Amino acid sequence: PGVTSASAAVATMQTGLTMRAVAKSVTFSTGHFKDSEENEVDVNALVNGGTLAIYMGVKRLGKIIAQIQQYTDIDYPITIVFQASCFNEFVVKGRLSNIVGKLEHYAIEAKPGICIIGEVVGYTENVSTTSNPDQQFYVVS
Repeated sequence: PGVTSASAAVATMQTGLTMRAVAKSVTFSTGHFKDSEENEVDVNALVNGGTLAIYMGVKRLGKIIAQIQQYTDIDYPITIVFQASCFNEFVVKGRLSNIVGKLEHYAIEAKPGICIIGEVVGYTENVSTTSNPDQQFYVVS
């Protein structure tokens, strides 16, 4: 839990949050706010070549994606890692245009997860693991 979740998530993805000539910065943000408070994520960081790491943003992901789409037509790759570094960790990978549908299909929209959004996600290969593969669930597309 906490800030290290993003590090655990990208370790699962076998990449980094930044990558030379792909993503020069990373912005950490929360997607879940107190009560009904609504804040925006830093879309400028994303469109200027950065990576977004959004904690607890799965429940609001549709709103976050709509906010991104107000600023750009780029269909960014996204990976969501649930239970990062735990025995029951699982990953859902897609693009902004189809990730909400994938989450609905697998009925996991309300579970907490870390959302990694940006071009660096497109450089991840098929995600695999060596610990407890029978308890892992991966959707890699």
